[in-house]
Amino acid sequence: MLNFIFCLSLLSLTGGPTGLPCRFLLPQRGKKGRGGVVHGGAGGTVLALTQCCVASPRERREAFCSSPAVGASPSRRGRLYLTRLWRSVTSMNVGHDPPPDHIGHGPPPPDPMKIATDAQLDRHSEAIVMIVEQKIKGSGRREKKHTVFVASGFIIGKKQDKRTLMVITCAHVISSIIGVSTNPEILKVRLFGSTTESEATILHIDNKRDLALLSVVVPNVNYFPVVRLSSAIDKPPETIVVLVGYYHPANALAKELGERNLLPTMPSAVAGTILGPTVNQGKMLLVNHGCHGMRGTSGSPLICHDTGGAIGVFLGTVSQYHQAIATETVIEFLKEWLVANHAIVNNDDGINDTVENCVKLL
Repeated sequence: MLNFIFCLSLLSLTGGPTGLPCRFLLPQRGKKGRGGVVHGGAGGTVLALTQCCVASPRERREAFCSSPAVGASPSRRGRLYLTRLWRSVTSMNVGHDPPPDHIGHGPPPPDPMKIATDAQLDRHSEAIVMIVEQKIKGSGRREKKHTVFVASGFIIGKKQDKRTLMVITCAHVISSIIGVSTNPEILKVRLFGSTTESEATILHIDNKRDLALLSVVVPNVNYFPVVRLSSAIDKPPETIVVLVGYYHPANALAKELGERNLLPTMPSAVAGTILGPTVNQGKMLLVNHGCHGMRGTSGSPLICHDTGGAIGVFLGTVSQYHQAIATETVIEFLKEWLVANHAIVNNDDGINDTVENCVKLL
């Protein structure tokens, strides 16, 4: 009889042939107590155990010990059997007591993309600048300044004694502002945390490489950090990268309201991965990546999460591929400017050496 009860108990815990809980398949033997619970006999014992499997450990223990089925075993041998049966029930990790590594329980694993996004945004936000166009309407008392957000750039060097920052961005960003205009004063830069525009001077521009170098004079040059450049070569696919720049989430709203002077207040970031090896395209070496850009992100740095340095300057999206101009192309662009200013350039100069030589010319 005890073996029969034990078999039925295991069957009630594992489910019957139909997959239904066996409390509905067992013969209900004994009397009905309060709440319609069957107690007494084999059916009452099995049903008590089955009901215990759908509660917390504490509730199962209390329900089992207080069940009339337990009291229905008058002999010491019967109580010993029930104790052993209870231990076998609690060791099976059924019901609401799954093992610690059970799927869906406990805190979710950390998201590497979110970790990279938060880390690089916190580290590089203050080095990202807004490239804006300042339009002046009217004259005299009716003069009004109208600032239009165009794109992003980032600081790659600074000269403290002259309070000058060196900023890099894309050439198409500058061309969209200046065009054929003879008034370069409409080109401005808004630095992190500022509500006013600073004067920007074009040091060098190369339309074939789609890069532009600017200088910005500020009173508090030490406040702004510098984005360190690192090589984009030999970065394997699936390497995590982060695009940090000024996005324009109000673009649609600006068109709807007929307003163009809506400006983002803080940089944002989005993470992705490198999709493949670098690609040669004319005078540019490009990095294909999965960081989605939108209006305003041209000229933003593409940060490698492993090195913490910028491996490229965001160019745009072509045929659903997001592309950045690789650091190697940026170094060629900077060396070209050094040569144009009669500076000594060594072919063996690394990335940091080239940037430092450019800072000396500010």
